[in-house]
Parts: sequence; structure tokens; C-alpha cells
Amino acid sequence: MKKYVASDFFSALDKIDSDMNQYTETLSNVHSAIQGVVNLGDNLTGQGGEALKNFYANNHVPLLSYWTMACQQVKIATAKMRMNALSFESSDAVIDESFIEGDVIPQLEKNQRRIQQHQDRINGVVDSVSDIVSLPKIDTSAIQTGIHEAKQHAMNTVEKLYAFDYAQSAAVDQLISLMAPISSFIDGLNGAIESGVSITALAGYIASQDVPPEIKAMHPMLNGTYNVLTPYQNFNDQAVHTQNFLLSPNPFGFIHFS
Repeated sequence: MKKYVASDFFSALDKIDSDMNQYTETLSNVHSAIQGVVNLGDNLTGQGGEALKNFYANNHVPLLSYWTMACQQVKIATAKMRMNALSFESSDAVIDESFIEGDVIPQLEKNQRRIQQHQDRINGVVDSVSDIVSLPKIDTSAIQTGIHEAKQHAMNTVEKLYAFDYAQSAAVDQLISLMAPISSFIDGLNGAIESGVSITALAGYIASQDVPPEIKAMHPMLNGTYNVLTPYQNFNDQAVHTQNFLLSPNPFGFIHFS
């Protein structure tokens, strides 16, 4: 059974948009700092210097560019989901499948039966006195039609809820495929460092060269060496969290299952 709470849905989208804005700003700051190293040119020379510049240019910059693009695509997706929600129901709507199917529809069907029974009983009395007096029979067809339409509307609402849920799930699947490569990309950076770039050598250049202070700040001492992945740690955690968040049966918390 599903329950849609529009206010929760829009609050979740607002939170996602706010997070994406924050991530985009942080990514932009990191990108600017890293680009400062890539653009050092002749100010950072030699084998170690070139390795450092190439490492940032070929590994960090593509990751940051992709991540920024992913944040932008997420905001585009949330905007589309917001429009779909408004076309589905009002911004303060609450749709409870269990209430509709367990209370509303049964009550409508009960009313249909009771009205029909009353009509039959009254018309039976009219027929019994027809030889004495001519009375018009009771016609409840208009009421029955209204009840039938109300029942049909309730059933259609549930069908639309499932269609809406399916459409949003498809949108979430697209976000999953968009965000999933980020953790793999960061794992690839780890492998690149371990196999092809000496952390000690990078640390030496970072410590000795005139690099932007933002770069030095991004590489604190950790177990006696520099961890060049420090600026991505929170992002990496967020990427994993985002995937788990999106993969959950109830990704945004606006459709409740019971």
C-alpha cells in the first residue's frame, strides 16, 4: 500500500536542490584550486613537477567536471519531478491507498446497495397501492451515477498514484546511473596514486613549491604522508550515501509503504 504526501515530496526536492547547490559551490572552489596547480606552467618544472601537473589535469579535473555536471543534471531532474508532481496533484495533497481501498470505496459500494434497497422497498409499496392511487416511482439513477463516478475517481486516483510512482522511480534510476561512476572514479584515483604516482614525491613538491595555499590545505599530514584524496573524502562518502539513498525502496520519503 502506498501513501503520497505532497508536502514531504516537495520538501525532499528542496533539500536535494539545496545540497546540490552546496556541492556545486564546494566543487567549484576545489576545481579553482586544482586548476591553479595545472596552470603553474614553468613555475612547476622537472619530472616531479610535470607528474604533479599531469596528475591533477588528467585525474582530478575530469572528476570535478563530471561531478559538477552530475549535480546540474540532478537539479534538472528534480525540476522535472516537481512539475510532474504539480500536474499529478496539488502541493498539499495526501493520497492514501489503504484509506481509499479500505474505507472510501467500500463505503461508496455500501451506499449504492442501501440506496438500491430503499428504492426497491419504496417502489414495492408504490406498486402495492397502484390500484388505489397512482404514485410516481422513486428513481435514484442520478444518485447511483454520482456514486459510481466517485468510486471510479477513487480507483483512478490509485492508478495515477502507481503511474506517478513508476515515473519517479524511472527518474531515480537515471540519477543512480549518473551518480554511480563517482565512487568508481575516486577508487580509480586511489589506484592511480598507488600504482603510478609517489605520494611522497607529490608531498615534497606541494611542500616546497609555490603552489596555491588551497592546494596545501587540501593535503594535510596523514600517517606521515600526504593524502591527496582528502578533498574528495566527504564527496566520496556522499556519493555512496546518494547511491544507497536512491536505491532504497522509498528514496525520497514522500511515498510510504505499509
